[in-house]
Amino acid sequence: MSTTDAAIAIVEDFLAAVGRGDLESAGTHLAPDAVMIFPGDRLYTTLRDLADASATRYRHVDKHRTEYEAFTESSGDVVVWSMGTLYGENNQGVKYDGVRYVDRFRLSAGRIVEQRVWNDLEISGVLRARTAEELDPRWRTATATATATAPTTTATVRRVATAAWDGALRGGAGRLALASGATDPLPISLESRKNSAAPATSPEELLAAAHAACFAMALRGALDTVAPGTPEQAVEVTGTCVLRIDAAGWTIDAIRLDVTTRGVPRDALETAIPVAERRCAISNVVKGNAAVTVTVQEQRDD
Repeated sequence: MSTTDAAIAIVEDFLAAVGRGDLESAGTHLAPDAVMIFPGDRLYTTLRDLADASATRYRHVDKHRTEYEAFTESSGDVVVWSMGTLYGENNQGVKYDGVRYVDRFRLSAGRIVEQRVWNDLEISGVLRARTAEELDPRWRTATATATATAPTTTATVRRVATAAWDGALRGGAGRLALASGATDPLPISLESRKNSAAPATSPEELLAAAHAACFAMALRGALDTVAPGTPEQAVEVTGTCVLRIDAAGWTIDAIRLDVTTRGVPRDALETAIPVAERRCAISNVVKGNAAVTVTVQEQRDD
């Protein structure tokens, strides 16, 4: 993976995190002395200051990021241009789309040190409109056609599983059925939660499986972005869920994800792992409740 491709991946992840309001994740890509300069020479040094100022201008804004260009300067810094259109909702509740933007990023040692922003928000008048009818037809037409792909209208997917238990807790037994029918009903038992060798599954084993599956997909997607052409069968993830049982109760303390790769460049992996950690839905659910550690082992052909 080239230096410019890695820089584009960092900028893409930064903009995606900002768009969904995840300032913590976005902030990991900023250098300590980073500056963000917006139209009108509005300068910000923290994402919180930027978010607070933006709240006075609109309820929501995000970007259709349609094009990137990048080059490496003689100093070693990488400059990345991101181009596309803005969509969102102003403070009067009027939705807009199709407003042009250009962002220029400068990255040093893999961190964003400067972002310069140009856009047509002011000249379009979308921030001042009180009704959709006040918008230029260009912005109204774009709204009707493009909001179908905006994150706020993404379909909600529901998955269903049913657990049944027969008898008392001690000495009883249960079964878990998946509505998808992907597997036969799985036996569950109290003993399987206390003894990893018991011949039944447990909530902890199922959580480990779900986390491993989710992280494997997130990592594969991140590699597809930062290292196109990575071998298709290059990622395997093993999840281990640690349950602590003591006088205070039953607590899931940690989940360990052991990643095995084959044929993945080290620099690509170092870029992709943090992206996968932020994009993994199960990691985001577990975050703050249990420690999640990721270890990577490269498997070599004999």
